[in-house]
Amino acid sequence: TVAIGDATGHGMRAGTMVSVIKSLFVAESSQMELSGFMDKCHRTIRELRLGNLYMGLTLARYTDNQLSLLSAGMPPVFHYRRKENTLDEILMKVLPLGAPSALSLKPVNIQMGSGDLLIFMSDGYPELFNSRQETFGIENVKRVIKENVDTPVGKIVDRLLAAGDRWREDFPQKDDITFIILKIT
Repeated sequence: TVAIGDATGHGMRAGTMVSVIKSLFVAESSQMELSGFMDKCHRTIRELRLGNLYMGLTLARYTDNQLSLLSAGMPPVFHYRRKENTLDEILMKVLPLGAPSALSLKPVNIQMGSGDLLIFMSDGYPELFNSRQETFGIENVKRVIKENVDTPVGKIVDRLLAAGDRWREDFPQKDDITFIILKIT
């Protein structure tokens, strides 16, 4: 099981949200299906009444070359298919956990093949700003991934970050950036 998340805001309030989700993940994620876990997180955040504090979260479970994926309030997950040499953008348009609306999640199931890559990220990367107040954007993210599909997994993050640094030049990075990259061997 893989999880990547991003709490709204910064500082102690965001840290509180991350602690709540991490506690739920440690206590319950292995005992329930992904959709049940996401629903429990959503209901727990709502019941805590933390105001306008929400949590973006992507969960993926890999078993026997099959990936089950759920996401709420997060950027797309990218799936590079080695056999077809294609890059798919998997975006689930769902509000973050804790939002006032009901959670309506349906897992995406993906058959994985040898050499396939999965790239998970927080919104800090595609939302990098440069001095002209332009964001890096999903198209640039896809371009950098495509250019580096044959790069060793440990170096792909370095290449993504270097491309982001070139984009923003000397403009300060304002949000955290997190990546998880999996390669099926």
